[in-house]
Amino acid sequence: MTVRTSIDGSVALVTGATRGLGRAIALELAHRGARIVAVGRSTDEVPNRLMPGTLEGVRAELEERGASVLTVPANLADASQVEMVAAKTLEWAGRCDILVNNASYTPAGGFLDVPVSRWATGSAITVFAPVILIQRLLPGMLERGSGRILNIGSEAGGYRDVPEGQPRYKVADTPLLYCVTKAALERLTVGLHDQFGHRGVAVNNLRAGQMSTEAWHLMRAVSGFDDPPESVHTAEEVAQAACWMLEQPTSFSGNIIDFDGLIERGVLPAKEYGLL
Repeated sequence: MTVRTSIDGSVALVTGATRGLGRAIALELAHRGARIVAVGRSTDEVPNRLMPGTLEGVRAELEERGASVLTVPANLADASQVEMVAAKTLEWAGRCDILVNNASYTPAGGFLDVPVSRWATGSAITVFAPVILIQRLLPGMLERGSGRILNIGSEAGGYRDVPEGQPRYKVADTPLLYCVTKAALERLTVGLHDQFGHRGVAVNNLRAGQMSTEAWHLMRAVSGFDDPPESVHTAEEVAQAACWMLEQPTSFSGNIIDFDGLIERGVLPAKEYGLL
Protein backbone atom coordinates (compact mmCIF):
# COMPACT_ATOMS: atom_id res chain seq x y z
CA MET A 1 0.00 0.00 0.00
CA THR A 2 1.39 3.42 -0.97
CA VAL A 3 1.20 5.96 1.84
CA ARG A 4 1.18 9.54 0.65
CA THR A 5 2.51 12.36 2.80
CA SER A 6 0.12 15.07 3.88
CA ILE A 7 1.23 18.63 3.25
CA ASP A 8 -1.28 19.93 5.82
CA GLY A 9 0.54 21.57 8.74
CA SER A 10 3.97 21.46 7.12
CA VAL A 11 6.35 24.41 6.80
CA ALA A 12 7.24 25.05 3.17
CA LEU A 13 9.90 27.43 1.88
CA VAL A 14 9.54 28.49 -1.77
CA THR A 15 12.12 30.65 -3.55
CA GLY A 16 11.24 32.81 -6.54
CA ALA A 17 7.73 33.08 -5.13
CA THR A 18 6.70 36.50 -6.43
CA ARG A 19 5.41 35.28 -9.80
CA GLY A 20 5.21 32.36 -12.19
CA LEU A 21 5.61 28.80 -11.01
CA GLY A 22 7.02 29.79 -7.61
CA ARG A 23 3.94 31.85 -6.80
CA ALA A 24 1.65 29.09 -8.06
CA ILE A 25 3.42 26.45 -5.95
CA ALA A 26 3.22 28.64 -2.85
CA LEU A 27 -0.51 29.14 -3.38
CA GLU A 28 -1.11 25.43 -4.02
CA LEU A 29 0.89 24.43 -0.94
CA ALA A 30 -1.16 26.89 1.12
CA HIS A 31 -4.35 25.43 -0.34
CA ARG A 32 -3.19 22.04 0.96
CA GLY A 33 -2.61 23.42 4.45
CA ALA A 34 1.07 24.38 4.52
CA ARG A 35 2.58 27.33 6.32
CA ILE A 36 4.49 29.30 3.70
CA VAL A 37 7.85 31.05 3.67
CA ALA A 38 7.79 33.04 0.42
CA VAL A 39 11.14 34.32 -0.81
CA GLY A 40 11.64 36.78 -3.63
CA ARG A 41 13.42 39.89 -4.77
CA SER A 42 10.52 41.99 -6.09
CA THR A 43 8.73 44.19 -3.56
CA ASP A 44 6.33 47.11 -3.72
CA GLU A 45 9.29 49.39 -3.01
CA VAL A 46 11.61 47.72 -5.55
CA PRO A 47 9.43 45.99 -8.19
CA ASN A 48 10.61 44.18 -11.29
CA ARG A 49 10.64 46.73 -14.11
CA LEU A 50 9.43 44.25 -16.73
CA MET A 51 7.01 41.89 -14.98
CA PRO A 52 4.29 42.19 -12.33
CA GLY A 53 4.41 40.42 -9.00
CA THR A 54 5.73 41.38 -5.55
CA LEU A 55 6.15 39.70 -2.20
CA GLU A 56 3.46 41.91 -0.73
CA GLY A 57 1.04 40.81 -3.43
CA VAL A 58 1.78 37.13 -2.85
CA ARG A 59 1.42 37.58 0.89
CA ALA A 60 -2.01 39.12 0.41
CA GLU A 61 -3.09 36.23 -1.83
CA LEU A 62 -1.84 33.65 0.67
CA GLU A 63 -3.48 35.36 3.63
CA GLU A 64 -6.75 35.58 1.72
CA ARG A 65 -6.61 31.78 1.65
CA GLY A 66 -6.10 31.67 5.40
CA ALA A 67 -2.44 30.68 5.22
CA SER A 68 0.20 31.50 7.81
CA VAL A 69 2.89 33.38 5.88
CA LEU A 70 6.40 34.71 6.29
CA THR A 71 7.73 36.79 3.40
CA VAL A 72 11.48 37.26 3.10
CA PRO A 73 12.85 39.72 0.55
CA ALA A 74 16.25 38.50 -0.56
CA ASN A 75 18.73 38.62 -3.41
CA LEU A 76 19.77 34.97 -3.69
CA ALA A 77 22.93 35.93 -5.56
CA ASP A 78 24.21 37.11 -2.17
CA ALA A 79 25.21 34.15 -0.01
CA SER A 80 24.73 36.14 3.21
CA GLN A 81 21.12 36.85 2.26
CA VAL A 82 20.53 33.16 1.53
CA GLU A 83 21.85 32.38 5.01
CA MET A 84 19.43 34.99 6.34
CA VAL A 85 16.51 33.26 4.59
CA ALA A 86 17.32 29.97 6.33
CA ALA A 87 17.80 31.66 9.70
CA LYS A 88 14.50 33.58 9.47
CA THR A 89 12.66 30.41 8.49
CA LEU A 90 13.94 28.53 11.52
CA GLU A 91 13.33 31.51 13.79
CA TRP A 92 9.74 31.82 12.54
CA ALA A 93 8.70 28.19 12.40
CA GLY A 94 11.40 26.18 14.15
CA ARG A 95 11.75 23.88 11.19
CA CYS A 96 11.37 23.45 7.44
CA ASP A 97 9.55 20.39 6.12
CA ILE A 98 9.44 21.28 2.41
CA LEU A 99 12.05 23.20 0.43
CA VAL A 100 11.23 24.21 -3.14
CA ASN A 101 14.25 25.63 -4.95
CA ASN A 102 12.53 27.48 -7.78
CA ALA A 103 14.50 30.72 -8.26
CA SER A 104 16.73 30.93 -11.32
CA TYR A 105 18.48 33.40 -13.58
CA THR A 106 18.22 33.81 -17.35
CA PRO A 107 20.60 36.31 -18.98
CA ALA A 108 19.96 38.04 -22.26
CA GLY A 109 22.33 37.42 -25.14
CA GLY A 110 24.29 34.60 -26.70
CA PHE A 111 27.24 32.80 -25.13
CA LEU A 112 29.83 35.30 -26.37
CA ASP A 113 27.71 38.21 -25.11
CA VAL A 114 27.34 37.00 -21.51
CA PRO A 115 30.32 37.94 -19.31
CA VAL A 116 31.63 35.67 -16.60
CA SER A 117 30.14 37.98 -13.97
CA ARG A 118 26.68 36.92 -15.13
CA TRP A 119 27.77 33.29 -15.01
CA ALA A 120 28.71 33.90 -11.40
CA THR A 121 25.30 35.46 -10.71
CA GLY A 122 23.43 32.64 -12.42
CA SER A 123 25.41 29.96 -10.61
CA ALA A 124 24.88 31.72 -7.29
CA ILE A 125 21.09 31.91 -7.71
CA THR A 126 20.38 28.57 -9.37
CA VAL A 127 23.02 26.32 -7.76
CA PHE A 128 24.74 27.87 -4.75
CA ALA A 129 21.59 29.25 -3.11
CA PRO A 130 19.95 25.80 -3.11
CA VAL A 131 23.18 24.32 -1.73
CA ILE A 132 23.22 26.81 1.15
CA LEU A 133 19.54 26.34 1.95
CA ILE A 134 19.86 22.56 1.85
CA GLN A 135 22.96 22.60 4.07
CA ARG A 136 21.12 24.72 6.62
CA LEU A 137 17.72 22.98 6.52
CA LEU A 138 18.52 19.35 5.70
CA PRO A 139 20.01 18.54 9.14
CA GLY A 140 16.67 19.26 10.79
CA MET A 141 14.87 17.09 8.24
CA LEU A 142 17.28 14.24 8.91
CA GLU A 143 16.90 14.63 12.67
CA ARG A 144 13.11 14.40 12.32
CA GLY A 145 13.39 11.60 9.75
CA SER A 146 11.12 13.47 7.37
CA GLY A 147 11.49 16.10 4.69
CA ARG A 148 10.97 17.01 1.04
CA ILE A 149 13.29 18.89 -1.31
CA LEU A 150 12.02 19.73 -4.78
CA ASN A 151 14.39 21.38 -7.23
CA ILE A 152 12.75 23.09 -10.19
CA GLY A 153 14.84 22.32 -13.25
CA SER A 154 14.16 22.79 -16.92
CA GLU A 155 13.86 20.83 -20.13
CA ALA A 156 16.71 23.04 -21.35
CA GLY A 157 19.04 21.44 -18.81
CA GLY A 158 18.29 17.86 -19.81
CA TYR A 159 20.12 15.80 -22.41
CA ARG A 160 18.47 13.27 -24.71
CA ASP A 161 19.31 10.91 -27.56
CA VAL A 162 18.88 12.77 -30.84
CA PRO A 163 19.88 12.30 -34.48
CA GLU A 164 23.38 13.47 -35.31
CA GLY A 165 23.64 17.20 -35.83
CA GLN A 166 20.69 18.14 -33.61
CA PRO A 167 21.02 19.79 -30.19
CA ARG A 168 21.01 17.43 -27.22
CA TYR A 169 18.75 19.66 -25.14
CA LYS A 170 15.21 20.54 -25.98
CA VAL A 171 15.39 24.32 -26.34
CA ALA A 172 18.17 25.07 -28.78
CA ASP A 173 18.07 28.87 -28.41
CA THR A 174 17.94 28.96 -24.60
CA PRO A 175 20.91 30.83 -23.06
CA LEU A 176 23.67 28.33 -22.31
CA LEU A 177 24.14 29.69 -18.79
CA TYR A 178 20.56 28.75 -17.96
CA CYS A 179 21.01 25.26 -19.42
CA VAL A 180 24.26 24.60 -17.54
CA THR A 181 22.99 25.74 -14.15
CA LYS A 182 19.79 23.71 -14.50
CA ALA A 183 21.85 20.65 -15.45
CA ALA A 184 23.95 21.19 -12.32
CA LEU A 185 20.77 21.30 -10.25
CA GLU A 186 19.82 17.88 -11.62
CA ARG A 187 23.19 16.42 -10.63
CA LEU A 188 22.80 17.94 -7.18
CA THR A 189 19.39 16.27 -6.88
CA VAL A 190 20.69 12.80 -7.71
CA GLY A 191 23.74 13.20 -5.49
CA LEU A 192 21.65 14.26 -2.51
CA HIS A 193 19.33 11.32 -3.04
CA ASP A 194 22.29 8.94 -3.12
CA GLN A 195 23.53 10.27 0.20
CA PHE A 196 20.32 10.97 2.10
CA GLY A 197 17.38 9.45 0.21
CA HIS A 198 17.23 6.44 2.55
CA ARG A 199 16.93 8.57 5.68
CA GLY A 200 13.39 9.87 5.32
CA VAL A 201 14.16 12.82 3.05
CA ALA A 202 12.93 12.74 -0.55
CA VAL A 203 14.89 14.80 -3.09
CA ASN A 204 13.44 15.21 -6.58
CA ASN A 205 13.77 17.42 -9.64
CA LEU A 206 10.94 18.70 -11.83
CA ARG A 207 12.06 19.50 -15.37
CA ALA A 208 9.69 22.31 -16.20
CA GLY A 209 8.73 23.04 -19.80
CA GLN A 210 6.74 25.87 -21.34
CA MET A 211 4.19 27.53 -19.07
CA SER A 212 1.97 30.56 -19.50
CA THR A 213 3.74 32.61 -16.84
CA GLU A 214 4.51 36.31 -16.75
CA ALA A 215 7.97 35.58 -18.18
CA TRP A 216 6.46 33.47 -20.98
CA HIS A 217 4.07 36.26 -21.94
CA LEU A 218 6.94 38.76 -21.91
CA MET A 219 9.06 36.55 -24.17
CA ARG A 220 6.04 36.00 -26.41
CA ALA A 221 5.56 39.75 -26.79
CA VAL A 222 9.25 40.46 -27.39
CA SER A 223 9.98 37.60 -29.78
CA GLY A 224 6.69 37.77 -31.63
CA PHE A 225 5.96 34.04 -31.55
CA ASP A 226 2.24 33.39 -31.77
CA ASP A 227 1.69 30.19 -29.78
CA PRO A 228 -1.66 30.69 -28.01
CA PRO A 229 -1.58 30.56 -24.19
CA GLU A 230 -4.01 27.65 -24.15
CA SER A 231 -1.46 25.53 -26.03
CA VAL A 232 0.97 25.44 -23.09
CA HIS A 233 0.55 24.42 -19.49
CA THR A 234 -0.50 26.94 -16.88
CA ALA A 235 1.64 27.55 -13.82
CA GLU A 236 -1.31 26.37 -11.72
CA GLU A 237 -1.41 23.01 -13.50
CA VAL A 238 2.31 22.49 -13.00
CA ALA A 239 2.05 23.58 -9.36
CA GLN A 240 -0.55 20.89 -8.73
CA ALA A 241 1.80 18.34 -10.31
CA ALA A 242 4.67 19.63 -8.16
CA CYS A 243 2.58 19.16 -5.04
CA TRP A 244 1.75 15.64 -6.20
CA MET A 245 5.49 14.96 -6.23
CA LEU A 246 5.81 16.41 -2.73
CA GLU A 247 2.99 14.19 -1.43
CA GLN A 248 4.60 10.95 -2.54
CA PRO A 249 6.21 8.63 0.06
CA THR A 250 9.89 9.12 0.87
CA SER A 251 10.77 6.14 -1.32
CA PHE A 252 9.85 8.41 -4.25
CA SER A 253 13.22 10.11 -4.38
CA GLY A 254 16.06 10.74 -6.80
CA ASN A 255 13.66 11.30 -9.67
CA ILE A 256 14.09 13.74 -12.55
CA ILE A 257 10.61 14.06 -14.04
CA ASP A 258 9.64 16.16 -17.05
CA PHE A 259 6.21 17.09 -18.35
CA ASP A 260 6.07 13.88 -20.41
CA GLY A 261 6.53 11.85 -17.25
CA LEU A 262 3.87 13.80 -15.39
CA ILE A 263 1.43 13.42 -18.27
CA GLU A 264 2.09 9.67 -18.38
CA ARG A 265 1.33 9.48 -14.65
CA GLY A 266 -1.94 11.37 -15.18
CA VAL A 267 -1.02 14.31 -12.95
CA LEU A 268 -0.53 16.87 -15.73
CA PRO A 269 -2.96 17.34 -18.64
CA ALA A 270 -1.72 16.86 -22.19
CA LYS A 271 -1.65 19.91 -24.43
CA GLU A 272 -2.17 20.08 -28.18
CA TYR A 273 1.03 22.05 -28.68
CA GLY A 274 3.13 19.24 -27.25
CA LEU A 275 6.47 19.60 -25.53
CA LEU A 276 9.57 21.32 -26.81
